[in-house]
Amino acid sequence: MSSYRIDELSVDQLDRISLPKFQRGFVWTKKKQEDFVQTLHDGYPFGTLLVYPENDNDKDAKLQLLDGQQRLSTIKKYRQDPLQFWKPLNRESYTSVYQSVKKMLPEGDPMSI
Repeated sequence: MSSYRIDELSVDQLDRISLPKFQRGFVWTKKKQEDFVQTLHDGYPFGTLLVYPENDNDKDAKLQLLDGQQRLSTIKKYRQDPLQFWKPLNRESYTSVYQSVKKMLPEGDPMSI
């Protein structure tokens, strides 16, 4: 089993994680998402993303998300549109979180911010 810090994960690693059909839909409120982004910035522990490989013999296999769907979805939403979190974060917080997420993106990635 491997563990990673969230700021060490790349876009490719995050995109390998898929939601199984048994997962519930996204239910976090905007406030809950904002609080979670602030938690990332502050460096507080936030729980795990529990994943299981679809194929144990393929290191690049898709990973099934067993726990952490709300957290992962919020991270992906932030990656896609960081400005939606501008108001609840002070400028210093926003810049720090922005830099952490930017580190996850490979150079030249079309999703780069």
